[in-house]
Amino acid sequence: MTPSIAQRIGEYIAAESFSRLPPEVIHKSKLCIMDSIGCLFGARNLPVSRMMDSFFTGNHAAGPGVRLLDPAMAAFRKASLINALDFDDIYEKGHPGATVIAAALSMAAHRECSGTDLLEAVVVGYEVSCRVGISLLHRAPRKTIHGHGTWQVFGATATAAKLMRLDARQAAQAIAIAAVNAPVASVMKTVYGKNPSMAKNNFGAAAQTGVNAARLAAAGFEGPLDVFEGPTGYWRMAGADECDFGKLTSGFGSIYEISRVGFKPFSCCRLIQSSVQACRDVFTMARVDAAAGEHIKLVVTAPPIVCEPPFSTARPKNMWAAQFSAPHAIAMAVLGVEPGPDWFADDWLRHDIAGSLQDIIEFMPHSAHDLSREPHAASACLHLHDGRVLEKHVPFAEGEATNPIRVGSRNKVPAAHELGSWR
Repeated sequence: MTPSIAQRIGEYIAAESFSRLPPEVIHKSKLCIMDSIGCLFGARNLPVSRMMDSFFTGNHAAGPGVRLLDPAMAAFRKASLINALDFDDIYEKGHPGATVIAAALSMAAHRECSGTDLLEAVVVGYEVSCRVGISLLHRAPRKTIHGHGTWQVFGATATAAKLMRLDARQAAQAIAIAAVNAPVASVMKTVYGKNPSMAKNNFGAAAQTGVNAARLAAAGFEGPLDVFEGPTGYWRMAGADECDFGKLTSGFGSIYEISRVGFKPFSCCRLIQSSVQACRDVFTMARVDAAAGEHIKLVVTAPPIVCEPPFSTARPKNMWAAQFSAPHAIAMAVLGVEPGPDWFADDWLRHDIAGSLQDIIEFMPHSAHDLSREPHAASACLHLHDGRVLEKHVPFAEGEATNPIRVGSRNKVPAAHELGSWR
């Protein structure tokens, strides 16, 4: 009998071996781990981190000098914090590292595993997660039902299953269990609604569900192994119009999707990275003081979604709205503020200079023709009081897998002025 898709995924999880991973894939997996750990550390002093500490107080197993959360709960915490700054990695869809690395670090803390075991599990997690993500097809770019957390559950599941050394049958059951317990695709409320919230992508719930799915499968729990197939398959649950079933399993063990993962230079939504880079670069070209008001207008041509709220909203009220505000991100970049926690400090959210800079930004949508050729491209046109007009076009933002960040060129630029002791 032909194996189901879940069974084929389970076979890949069980069979993948560090010994057969190409060197470049191993190297990329290390970069992915470091990037997510950096995001995790960057969130350690945010209010949401303190909320997590308060929530998890008492929910841990304690030994002499040890404080160890249940692995699924630990994965929830880590995934939420990795994604908190919106600085985590990027792929054709979603931010696979938040759920994969959270599950890997949490499960590794509960099991004896080597460094090679960890890297092997991370690669497996990315491969499964990414393939499910790109198999979900939409006729419209943004639908009523949309969200990455719902399918990123599979990256956490595969990672945990690999570290637990589940066999192919158990791994397939883990995938099936995860599918029917995946978080609701709620991004149209948590991000694209009037008030973006800290719930965001549901990555915490996805990581927790994935780890628990692997543990349930190890204990003998079962799910529907045909969960991906047919008109009632997982793709329907996730809100897709169609499913490319070939993408779900093609290339396992020979083509590595982790190679197509990129790393953000700016701590904001991936959709506005090109706009931020174009504006930063055009100010650098102009050699003007971004805070001195030498400019009269900044016109940004970007994908249509960036030209509408919440992405076009200036002067966001909190850090969650700020991550999806192109005007705020542009102001932070051209003022030379270090990407990361500093972008969301209350002083910057209320700063008069940053707010005034946001007020002179105008957004214009790309044409349908331009959008089909360069879906994430952006241009900036800066009009100066001295009559000069400078333009910059960015077809692919730095950090995309097709345009990697150059070593030593993280996007902090020298501030054109000193804003004083605001922290």
